[in-house]
Amino acid sequence: YAADGINQAKLGQAIEIDQNGYIAYCPCMGRWGNQADQFLGALSFARGLNRTLILPPWVEYPTARPGTSVQIPFDTYIRVQPLSTYHRVITMETFMSNLAATVWPVNKRIGFCYYYRTNKQCAMKEGNPFGPFWNHFDIEFKSYAEYGRAINHYDPYHTFHEQVRLAWNRSFPVTKFPVMAFSGPPGDFPVKASDRPLQKYVKWSKFITKKAKNFIKVSLHSQRYVAVHLRMGSDWKSACQYLKEHKIKNYMESPQCYGDNNVKPIPYTVCYPSEKGIFRQIQQSVQKYNVTYVFVATDESSLRDRLEQKFKKEQIKVVGLDPPEPHVDLAIIGKAEHAIVNCISSFSGFAKRDRDILGHVMVTKNANVIE
Repeated sequence: YAADGINQAKLGQAIEIDQNGYIAYCPCMGRWGNQADQFLGALSFARGLNRTLILPPWVEYPTARPGTSVQIPFDTYIRVQPLSTYHRVITMETFMSNLAATVWPVNKRIGFCYYYRTNKQCAMKEGNPFGPFWNHFDIEFKSYAEYGRAINHYDPYHTFHEQVRLAWNRSFPVTKFPVMAFSGPPGDFPVKASDRPLQKYVKWSKFITKKAKNFIKVSLHSQRYVAVHLRMGSDWKSACQYLKEHKIKNYMESPQCYGDNNVKPIPYTVCYPSEKGIFRQIQQSVQKYNVTYVFVATDESSLRDRLEQKFKKEQIKVVGLDPPEPHVDLAIIGKAEHAIVNCISSFSGFAKRDRDILGHVMVTKNANVIE
């Protein structure tokens, strides 16, 4: 694997080929929160099969160019070296530049999907972001492999289960399949409870850490603060509407609050709290932790303005990143004295896992069980 911040090829060092094989995948489900969720599953999957995990670039969707996507190198946001203490990893850029020609020649590139679409083919490059992702590395697939029927298990990504691991190794031996390239992440959404502890190997890059520390120093004057993540945009409100229309017990990231065996319907206000409830819970937290700063990360800037006005008379300063920087938002939330996040949001899920590892105090039902 390539160490964080060090490209072995640039140093003139040979990168040893992993004779156990490699796992590659497109992180083609959702935005950062979903991608980070399923990354933990993919990391666990690779270790279970004892194959090196090729770290894909993160997929982002520029608001200025609807219908397009861009690929951001993995180590822009997350360090590689801490991950390597858990399992062998290599960035996709390093793999494609230095190993692919030998390990994965162009005439032997096989795409993996759960089930074939038509004519025994996988839709590896159909639509956005699938096409742009593989095209970014000039990857064309010469044939395809369907694994759903071959593995034939209700939990095909749980490779620590002996039956599952044997099925993968028997169906797709490394001698014939040195690289297994998946159309999507070989990991569950939401992330399995057993994979959440892997968050301890996920560390922000120096670039993100520096920006977060600088904001805390300049805008929060290095004081203690309460952090809040609020999903309040129109798209999120539409997603939360599902909870009003259906009595469901699991929805998106809800297991982080309710567990995997929840028996009661999830209230709509857990997903989309009232402003009155938000104000009340922030006020309670500010008083409890005796802070004078509140950091707000939100997709609704007008709400932050209203919070600022609401708490001004109490001499509580409400601050946020402008323009928003989601990864820096998360790094700042991670360092807060106390955090209030959203049960249903995978973005909040990252913050919760991060803080759980550090032992910080949280409320994960967001301004939330607030009716």
